[in-house]
Amino acid sequence: LAEDTKSWGQSLLQKSMTILGWPILITTSISMAYIFHNKGLSIGLTSILVTVWAFLSVYILQLYNPLRMDWTGTRRQTQLDLHHILLSEGVSHAAITTLAGWIGLTYGMDLWIGLDLDKLSLPVQFMLAMLIIDLGLYWQHRCLHESPLLWKMHRIHHSIRTLSPTRTGRHHPISPI
Repeated sequence: LAEDTKSWGQSLLQKSMTILGWPILITTSISMAYIFHNKGLSIGLTSILVTVWAFLSVYILQLYNPLRMDWTGTRRQTQLDLHHILLSEGVSHAAITTLAGWIGLTYGMDLWIGLDLDKLSLPVQFMLAMLIIDLGLYWQHRCLHESPLLWKMHRIHHSIRTLSPTRTGRHHPISPI
């Protein structure tokens, strides 16, 4: 009975992390970006800090509670993944995140205020922002799969055979753009 209870608890923890992980990560990231912006940090520094925090959060969660132990990868594979993330994708991702943040703050806030969305309660605004971000990421990913040109760049992301905290970050340098 103790083994069953332990395995049920781990399964429940994994399911909870799967269901709540993304909304918590997005909500916390939006909150951090908002706080950093109000403190006067540049958009570039804000996007780097939020991206690093999100990556480390996912990495630590997956490191301590992997879906499958045989997918964690070797130290050499992890080093290769980190080099790929930093050198191949990291620079373009930081650039596009900075640009998207600038566009969002420059034009998105005017639209948000123009639609009176700023008058909604803060939790409702966060949920609405999460929905917008999630739908945007969904359509971005769908376009990467459905366009033959974009698929040629995106397929590196699907070339991995096992998952690890770092392996899912393999992308073509053009993919974030």
